[in-house]
Formats: sequence, structure tokens, C-alpha cells
Amino acid sequence: MDNNETTAYVPTEPIAPGETLSEVLGDRGMTQLEFANRLGRPLKTINGIVKGKTSITPETALQFEQVLGIPAYFWNGLEAQFQELKLRIESRKQYYALIEQSKTYPYKEMANWGWVTQTRDPLKKVENLLRFFAVTNFNNIIEEVKLQGAFRISTKYQYSFPAIVSWVRKGAVDAERITTESFDEKKLKELLPNLRSMTLLSTPSELMPRLREELAKCGIALVVTQSLKKAPISASTRWISPDKAIIQMSLRWAWTDIFWFSLFHEIGHILLDNKKDFNVDLLNEKIDSEREKQIDTFVANMLIPPQRYKELIAEIDAVGSFDGIYDLVKSFAKRIGIHPGIIVGRLQHDKKIRQDMNITRVRFMWKKRNS
Repeated sequence: MDNNETTAYVPTEPIAPGETLSEVLGDRGMTQLEFANRLGRPLKTINGIVKGKTSITPETALQFEQVLGIPAYFWNGLEAQFQELKLRIESRKQYYALIEQSKTYPYKEMANWGWVTQTRDPLKKVENLLRFFAVTNFNNIIEEVKLQGAFRISTKYQYSFPAIVSWVRKGAVDAERITTESFDEKKLKELLPNLRSMTLLSTPSELMPRLREELAKCGIALVVTQSLKKAPISASTRWISPDKAIIQMSLRWAWTDIFWFSLFHEIGHILLDNKKDFNVDLLNEKIDSEREKQIDTFVANMLIPPQRYKELIAEIDAVGSFDGIYDLVKSFAKRIGIHPGIIVGRLQHDKKIRQDMNITRVRFMWKKRNS
């Protein structure tokens, strides 16, 4: 048995409240007929309650209290527990039909990250997954319905739609715990220069609390989610309500310059897209739509002013040596107030310097588990 697995006893048959009633009547030497007469109820009704075929209604519970002196809430409680247990047992029977469908979700990987409880019991896996997705059936997963219209999965890569849905759901769960102010577009635009200056922070433990706090003031819940093997997502953006948006980032990004470009790209979606849009950016999918190009241009110009970038290219072309470019990038980054690694990443992307010239680029050292 897994260390995190606990075994709960679930009776195969629920105990009807009528059994308790039968014991009480027996202790008092009272027959069902006498009890029925005292209540003014048909013997058939009392016999049905004893056999578990007839429910104890609130009215009946009050009558039991009057005759037996045992509070109505006791009988109501027994009946409620009985009905609940009957439904739970029935639900577990229905879980058998969902076992095969549950196998499409990366349960073991999700459990390793702490999203669901470790277990080897197929029925518990079904139960835990349904609880994770907050549904009664896998066909009712809201995130899946929305994602189906958001994009098509390429057959060139080993994508898993259930894995992608699981990753997206985890973001929604975490975002629910983040309190934000109402979305304010003006405040978000005013925040962009401050976000840009945060690129100088290279430690996630220092950076992420500040990022979350500042974006929450604008109505955005920022979450960073561990990656799943068959869900190669870089980031996702969607709206919980007209007043609250989610930006969900992936831990796949180790290079800080890629993280920042991706974050600003998602902010671009929030500013430029419709609030009904559900945006998911996959790692290996190059989308050349006009909107994506517009957002990429927005990000590039926000991080590095276009005219200044042209001037930098001209200076690099005039240099030539590795050390010369290194000094030039550091000086340029200091002048425009941005981390030099972002400039190097842009230059590599535009093929202005070699890919192995990772001068000043920094990798985030993420914790294994995201708090």
C-alpha cells in the first residue's frame, strides 16, 4: 500500500434507522402494533420503517419524540445518514464504469505533485479524480469542454488531451485561493514598467510573491504549475469572471528570458483578447495568426524599445568579438533597465548572435513542489 493511502470502511449494505427503532421498542417491551396505535399511524408504515422500506420524515421524527422521548433530531440524523450511505454505495458501484476512462488521466504524475492522493485502488482513483475536477462524471469537466474549442492538438507530438485538461484544472484550483481586486485595465497597463524592472530578480522565492501581489491588484491571479509529461504547455490565460483573470505559467521554463517573454505574452492576451477567449500556448505549436503576431510585437517592444534595439544591432555588427558583445549587452541592459539575459535571448531568437553565447542568461531554480 502507498504511504499516503488510507483505507476507509464503507459498508456494503447501509443500516436502516428502523433497526434502531426495533431495538428501542424491544427494550421497552412495546410491539409495533402498540407503537403504531400510540402514534396514530398505520401498522404498515411502522413495519416499513423497521424493514428500511419507508423513510422517517421530519413529521414522523417529531411523533417518535413525543411517544419515545428520543429527540426528533436523532431520528432525522439516522435517516439522513442512511440515505447518504445508500447514495455513496450506489456511487461506488457507478465508479466501476468510470475506471477505464480514469486511466486516460496521468494519475501517478498528479499524485507525485500532490494534486491527488496516492492510491492503488482503481475506485479511489476515480473518486479522487472526480473530486479534483469537481464533477460527478468525467464527461462533465468544464475545462475540457472549453479547451475543445480553444485549439487542436497536433499529431506530430505526444500530447494528451486529458493531461492538458488536468494541468489547466490545477491552475483553476490554485487561482480560486488567490484573492484579487476587480480587473482594472488601466492599472495593468500602468504596472507594465514595474513588471519589466522585476526582470532583474532571478530568484523565484523573491520574485513570485511580488508578481502575484502586483497582478492581484489588477484583477489577475498568477499561478505557476508543475509540468506534466504529455501536457507540453508554456502558459494559459482565461477569465474566471468578468472581474478576474488567470495567468497560468509552466515550470518548463528554466531560462528567465523565456519566462518573462511568456508572461508578458499572456498579459498581451488579457489586454487584447476577448474575455470569453480561452488561450493555451503549447510548446511546439507555432501559431502565426495576426493576433499572435500582434501580441509578440507588443511583448518585444515592451521589453526592448524598437529604436533602441536597432541601435544595439548596429553596435553589435560593428563589434565582432565575444568579449565586446558581452560588454555591449551589459551596458545596454543597464541603460534601459532590464536584465541582460532578456537581451541575449532576443538576439539569439533573431539570429544576431550564436545560440551558444548564453552570456548573462539565467536559469530559475524552481522548488520541486509549487506552494
